[in-house]
Amino acid sequence: MKKRRIIGVLVIFFLLFLLSRLATADECGVLTVNTTLTSNVTVNLSASRTCFTMNNSWTTLNCAGYTIHYYGSNNTVLGYGINNSGYNYTTVENCDIRQVGSNSTSYGIYFAGAFNGTIANNTISTAGSISRGVYLLGFINGTIRNNTINTTGSSSNGVYLLYTNFTTVKNNIISVGGGGTSVAIFIDGSTNAPSSNNIVYGNTLNSTFNRDIRVFYGYSTLIENNTLIGTSTTTRVELFFANLTIFRNNSIASAGYGIILTSSEYTNVTANSFLILERATSSTSYGVYMDDSDNNRVEFNTINIV
Repeated sequence: MKKRRIIGVLVIFFLLFLLSRLATADECGVLTVNTTLTSNVTVNLSASRTCFTMNNSWTTLNCAGYTIHYYGSNNTVLGYGINNSGYNYTTVENCDIRQVGSNSTSYGIYFAGAFNGTIANNTISTAGSISRGVYLLGFINGTIRNNTINTTGSSSNGVYLLYTNFTTVKNNIISVGGGGTSVAIFIDGSTNAPSSNNIVYGNTLNSTFNRDIRVFYGYSTLIENNTLIGTSTTTRVELFFANLTIFRNNSIASAGYGIILTSSEYTNVTANSFLILERATSSTSYGVYMDDSDNNRVEFNTINIV
Protein backbone atom coordinates (compact mmCIF):
# COMPACT_ATOMS: atom_id res chain seq x y z
CA MET A 1 0.00 0.00 0.00
CA LYS A 2 2.84 2.39 0.90
CA LYS A 3 4.50 1.74 -2.44
CA ARG A 4 1.26 2.58 -4.29
CA ARG A 5 0.95 5.87 -2.41
CA ILE A 6 4.51 6.82 -3.38
CA ILE A 7 3.81 6.03 -7.03
CA GLY A 8 0.59 8.06 -6.88
CA VAL A 9 2.42 11.05 -5.42
CA LEU A 10 5.09 10.83 -8.11
CA VAL A 11 2.43 10.71 -10.85
CA ILE A 12 0.73 13.81 -9.41
CA PHE A 13 4.04 15.70 -9.27
CA PHE A 14 4.77 14.68 -12.88
CA LEU A 15 1.35 15.89 -14.06
CA LEU A 16 1.82 19.18 -12.21
CA PHE A 17 5.21 19.57 -13.89
CA LEU A 18 3.65 19.03 -17.32
CA LEU A 19 0.92 21.57 -16.57
CA SER A 20 3.56 24.09 -15.48
CA ARG A 21 5.16 23.75 -18.91
CA LEU A 22 1.95 24.71 -20.77
CA ALA A 23 0.67 28.20 -21.51
CA THR A 24 -1.42 30.19 -23.99
CA ALA A 25 -0.65 33.57 -25.50
CA ASP A 26 -2.60 36.34 -27.22
CA GLU A 27 0.27 38.83 -27.55
CA CYS A 28 3.97 38.87 -28.44
CA GLY A 29 6.55 38.28 -25.72
CA VAL A 30 9.16 35.97 -24.18
CA LEU A 31 8.61 32.20 -24.25
CA THR A 32 9.86 29.99 -21.41
CA VAL A 33 7.30 27.15 -21.60
CA ASN A 34 5.32 25.37 -24.30
CA THR A 35 2.89 27.94 -25.65
CA THR A 36 -0.18 27.85 -27.91
CA LEU A 37 -1.48 31.00 -29.60
CA THR A 38 -5.14 31.84 -29.11
CA SER A 39 -5.34 34.80 -31.53
CA ASN A 40 -3.42 36.73 -34.18
CA VAL A 41 -0.61 38.85 -32.72
CA THR A 42 1.30 41.95 -33.86
CA VAL A 43 4.55 43.43 -32.58
CA ASN A 44 4.25 46.51 -30.38
CA LEU A 45 6.70 48.84 -32.14
CA SER A 46 7.17 50.95 -29.03
CA ALA A 47 8.79 47.93 -27.34
CA SER A 48 10.44 45.81 -30.05
CA ARG A 49 10.51 44.81 -33.70
CA THR A 50 10.46 41.10 -32.73
CA CYS A 51 7.32 39.20 -31.81
CA PHE A 52 8.49 36.13 -29.86
CA THR A 53 11.84 35.48 -28.18
CA MET A 54 12.52 31.96 -26.92
CA ASN A 55 14.23 32.01 -23.53
CA ASN A 56 14.34 28.36 -22.52
CA SER A 57 15.23 24.95 -23.96
CA TRP A 58 12.59 22.25 -24.56
CA THR A 59 10.10 24.92 -25.64
CA THR A 60 7.43 24.67 -28.36
CA LEU A 61 5.45 27.49 -29.93
CA ASN A 62 2.30 26.18 -31.60
CA CYS A 63 0.49 29.01 -33.37
CA ALA A 64 -2.54 26.81 -34.12
CA GLY A 65 -2.86 28.53 -37.50
CA TYR A 66 -2.88 32.09 -36.13
CA THR A 67 -0.81 34.89 -37.65
CA ILE A 68 2.30 36.62 -36.31
CA HIS A 69 2.90 40.12 -37.70
CA TYR A 70 6.44 41.43 -37.23
CA TYR A 71 8.48 44.31 -38.60
CA GLY A 72 11.73 44.43 -40.53
CA SER A 73 14.81 46.01 -39.00
CA ASN A 74 15.36 49.71 -38.58
CA ASN A 75 18.80 51.32 -38.36
CA THR A 76 19.56 49.91 -34.91
CA VAL A 77 17.23 46.98 -34.14
CA LEU A 78 16.83 43.71 -36.05
CA GLY A 79 13.34 42.39 -36.78
CA TYR A 80 12.37 38.76 -36.12
CA GLY A 81 9.10 36.91 -36.17
CA ILE A 82 10.59 34.38 -33.74
CA ASN A 83 14.10 34.58 -32.28
CA ASN A 84 15.79 31.59 -30.60
CA SER A 85 19.40 32.36 -29.73
CA GLY A 86 21.10 29.56 -27.80
CA TYR A 87 18.27 27.28 -26.66
CA ASN A 88 18.06 23.57 -27.54
CA TYR A 89 15.17 21.23 -28.36
CA THR A 90 12.87 23.99 -29.54
CA THR A 91 9.97 23.82 -32.00
CA VAL A 92 7.99 26.36 -34.01
CA GLU A 93 4.92 24.91 -35.72
CA ASN A 94 1.63 25.81 -37.37
CA CYS A 95 2.40 29.53 -37.61
CA ASP A 96 1.50 32.10 -40.27
CA ILE A 97 4.40 34.57 -40.02
CA ARG A 98 4.21 37.80 -42.03
CA GLN A 99 6.53 40.78 -42.29
CA VAL A 100 4.73 44.12 -42.07
CA GLY A 101 6.16 46.68 -44.50
CA SER A 102 9.33 46.18 -46.53
CA ASN A 103 12.19 47.18 -44.22
CA SER A 104 15.39 45.28 -44.94
CA THR A 105 17.12 42.56 -42.90
CA SER A 106 14.17 40.75 -41.39
CA TYR A 107 13.99 37.10 -40.41
CA GLY A 108 10.75 35.15 -40.10
CA ILE A 109 12.32 32.46 -37.87
CA TYR A 110 15.87 32.73 -36.53
CA PHE A 111 17.64 29.89 -34.67
CA ALA A 112 21.27 30.42 -33.62
CA GLY A 113 23.98 28.73 -31.57
CA ALA A 114 22.01 25.69 -30.49
CA PHE A 115 21.01 22.15 -31.50
CA ASN A 116 17.94 19.98 -32.08
CA GLY A 117 15.33 22.41 -33.37
CA THR A 118 12.25 21.83 -35.53
CA ILE A 119 10.48 24.32 -37.80
CA ALA A 120 7.40 22.67 -39.29
CA ASN A 121 4.09 23.38 -41.02
CA ASN A 122 4.50 27.15 -41.10
CA THR A 123 3.69 29.77 -43.74
CA ILE A 124 6.29 32.54 -43.84
CA SER A 125 6.29 35.75 -45.91
CA THR A 126 9.03 38.40 -46.02
CA ALA A 127 9.20 41.55 -48.15
CA GLY A 128 12.41 43.41 -47.29
CA SER A 129 15.78 43.12 -48.98
CA ILE A 130 18.35 40.82 -47.34
CA SER A 131 15.47 39.06 -45.58
CA ARG A 132 15.21 35.35 -44.79
CA GLY A 133 12.19 33.18 -44.21
CA VAL A 134 14.18 30.77 -42.04
CA TYR A 135 17.73 31.54 -40.87
CA LEU A 136 19.85 28.99 -38.97
CA LEU A 137 23.23 30.24 -37.73
CA GLY A 138 25.73 27.89 -36.09
CA PHE A 139 23.01 25.28 -35.62
CA ILE A 140 23.34 21.49 -35.35
CA ASN A 141 20.69 18.89 -36.09
CA GLY A 142 17.81 21.05 -37.25
CA THR A 143 14.70 20.04 -39.18
CA ILE A 144 12.88 22.44 -41.53
CA ARG A 145 9.91 20.62 -43.05
CA ASN A 146 6.52 21.15 -44.67
CA ASN A 147 6.73 24.93 -44.69
CA THR A 148 5.55 27.37 -47.37
CA ILE A 149 7.95 30.30 -47.70
CA ASN A 150 7.64 33.39 -49.93
CA THR A 151 10.20 36.18 -50.15
CA THR A 152 10.03 39.18 -52.49
CA GLY A 153 12.91 41.44 -51.43
CA SER A 154 16.21 41.76 -53.27
CA SER A 155 19.01 39.43 -52.10
CA SER A 156 16.62 37.46 -49.91
CA ASN A 157 16.59 33.74 -49.08
CA GLY A 158 13.81 31.30 -48.36
CA VAL A 159 16.07 29.16 -46.16
CA TYR A 160 19.56 30.28 -45.16
CA LEU A 161 21.93 27.90 -43.34
CA LEU A 162 25.18 29.50 -42.16
CA TYR A 163 27.81 27.36 -40.38
CA THR A 164 25.07 24.80 -39.87
CA ASN A 165 25.53 21.02 -39.78
CA PHE A 166 23.42 17.83 -39.81
CA THR A 167 20.25 19.72 -40.74
CA THR A 168 17.42 18.54 -43.00
CA VAL A 169 15.38 20.86 -45.25
CA LYS A 170 12.51 18.68 -46.43
CA ASN A 171 9.19 18.93 -48.29
CA ASN A 172 9.01 22.72 -48.32
CA ILE A 173 7.52 24.98 -51.03
CA ILE A 174 9.74 28.02 -51.48
CA SER A 175 9.23 30.94 -53.87
CA VAL A 176 11.81 33.73 -54.12
CA GLY A 177 10.83 36.77 -56.18
CA GLY A 178 13.57 39.30 -55.50
CA GLY A 179 16.58 39.96 -57.69
CA GLY A 180 20.18 40.52 -56.65
CA THR A 181 21.64 37.43 -54.98
CA SER A 182 18.31 35.88 -53.97
CA VAL A 183 18.41 32.10 -53.45
CA ALA A 184 15.61 29.75 -52.40
CA ILE A 185 17.92 27.53 -50.29
CA PHE A 186 21.41 28.81 -49.47
CA ILE A 187 23.89 26.65 -47.54
CA ASP A 188 26.79 28.91 -46.61
CA GLY A 189 30.13 28.45 -44.89
CA SER A 190 33.79 29.32 -45.12
CA THR A 191 37.16 27.63 -45.65
CA ASN A 192 37.71 27.08 -41.94
CA ALA A 193 34.05 26.53 -41.01
CA PRO A 194 32.14 24.78 -43.81
CA SER A 195 28.52 23.74 -43.37
CA SER A 196 28.47 19.95 -43.59
CA ASN A 197 26.26 16.87 -43.66
CA ASN A 198 23.07 18.71 -44.53
CA ILE A 199 20.14 17.26 -46.51
CA VAL A 200 17.90 19.07 -49.02
CA TYR A 201 15.11 16.66 -49.93
CA GLY A 202 11.74 16.76 -51.65
CA ASN A 203 11.36 20.53 -51.90
CA THR A 204 9.63 22.54 -54.64
CA LEU A 205 11.68 25.65 -55.41
CA ASN A 206 11.01 28.64 -57.64
CA SER A 207 13.46 31.52 -57.76
CA THR A 208 12.21 34.05 -60.30
CA PHE A 209 15.46 35.93 -60.93
CA ASN A 210 18.25 33.87 -59.41
CA ARG A 211 19.31 30.48 -58.07
CA ASP A 212 17.17 27.82 -56.47
CA ILE A 213 20.01 26.16 -54.52
CA ARG A 214 23.47 27.47 -53.70
CA VAL A 215 26.08 25.63 -51.64
CA PHE A 216 29.11 27.74 -50.75
CA TYR A 217 31.77 25.92 -48.76
CA GLY A 218 29.40 23.12 -47.84
CA TYR A 219 30.68 19.54 -47.61
CA SER A 220 28.87 16.20 -47.78
CA THR A 221 25.53 17.67 -48.81
CA LEU A 222 22.74 15.43 -50.09
CA ILE A 223 20.40 17.18 -52.57
CA GLU A 224 17.72 14.72 -53.68
CA ASN A 225 14.21 14.51 -55.14
CA ASN A 226 13.71 18.25 -55.43
CA THR A 227 11.70 20.04 -58.14
CA LEU A 228 13.30 23.26 -59.41
CA ILE A 229 10.89 25.19 -61.60
CA GLY A 230 12.47 28.62 -61.93
CA THR A 231 12.93 29.80 -65.52
CA SER A 232 15.34 32.70 -65.10
CA THR A 233 18.38 32.92 -67.37
CA THR A 234 20.79 32.21 -64.54
CA THR A 235 22.00 29.01 -62.87
CA ARG A 236 19.45 26.89 -61.00
CA VAL A 237 22.01 25.12 -58.78
CA GLU A 238 25.47 26.37 -57.91
CA LEU A 239 28.05 24.30 -56.02
CA PHE A 240 31.07 26.40 -55.03
CA PHE A 241 33.80 24.66 -53.03
CA ALA A 242 31.16 22.04 -52.30
CA ASN A 243 33.03 18.75 -52.06
CA LEU A 244 31.42 15.33 -51.61
CA THR A 245 27.98 16.51 -52.73
CA ILE A 246 25.38 14.02 -53.96
CA PHE A 247 22.94 15.65 -56.41
CA ARG A 248 20.45 12.91 -57.29
CA ASN A 249 16.96 12.38 -58.73
CA ASN A 250 16.14 16.06 -59.05
CA SER A 251 13.94 17.67 -61.72
CA ILE A 252 15.33 20.96 -63.06
CA ALA A 253 13.85 23.46 -65.51
CA SER A 254 16.10 26.36 -66.47
CA ALA A 255 16.60 28.99 -69.15
CA GLY A 256 20.30 29.09 -68.28
CA TYR A 257 22.54 26.55 -66.57
CA GLY A 258 21.02 23.54 -64.84
CA ILE A 259 23.89 23.01 -62.39
CA ILE A 260 27.36 24.51 -62.23
CA LEU A 261 30.26 23.10 -60.21
CA THR A 262 33.08 25.51 -59.36
CA SER A 263 36.17 24.29 -57.50
CA SER A 264 34.19 21.28 -56.26
CA GLU A 265 35.49 17.71 -56.00
CA TYR A 266 34.16 14.20 -55.44
CA THR A 267 30.61 15.18 -56.33
CA ASN A 268 28.05 12.86 -57.94
CA VAL A 269 25.45 14.29 -60.34
CA THR A 270 23.26 11.25 -60.91
CA ALA A 271 19.87 10.35 -62.39
CA ASN A 272 18.55 13.90 -62.69
CA SER A 273 16.18 15.29 -65.31
CA PHE A 274 17.20 18.62 -66.90
CA LEU A 275 14.91 20.66 -69.13
CA ILE A 276 16.98 23.54 -70.51
CA LEU A 277 14.94 26.27 -72.19
CA GLU A 278 16.68 28.18 -74.97
CA ARG A 279 17.80 31.62 -73.84
CA ALA A 280 16.51 34.78 -75.39
CA THR A 281 20.16 35.81 -75.78
CA SER A 282 22.76 34.12 -77.94
CA SER A 283 24.58 32.70 -74.88
CA THR A 284 25.00 28.94 -74.65
CA SER A 285 22.90 26.93 -72.18
CA TYR A 286 24.19 23.88 -70.32
CA GLY A 287 22.61 21.11 -68.32
CA VAL A 288 25.80 20.46 -66.32
CA TYR A 289 28.82 22.78 -66.33
CA MET A 290 32.09 22.26 -64.43
CA ASP A 291 34.80 24.84 -63.83
CA ASP A 292 38.06 23.95 -62.10
CA SER A 293 36.39 20.85 -60.64
CA ASP A 294 38.01 17.39 -60.54
CA ASN A 295 37.15 13.82 -59.58
CA ASN A 296 33.41 14.20 -60.13
CA ARG A 297 30.92 11.76 -61.63
CA VAL A 298 28.08 12.76 -63.97
CA GLU A 299 25.97 9.78 -65.01
CA PHE A 300 22.48 8.53 -65.85
CA ASN A 301 21.05 12.03 -66.27
CA THR A 302 18.47 13.10 -68.87
CA ILE A 303 19.20 16.49 -70.45
CA ASN A 304 16.76 18.04 -72.93
CA ILE A 305 17.45 21.42 -74.56
CA VAL A 306 14.42 23.00 -76.22
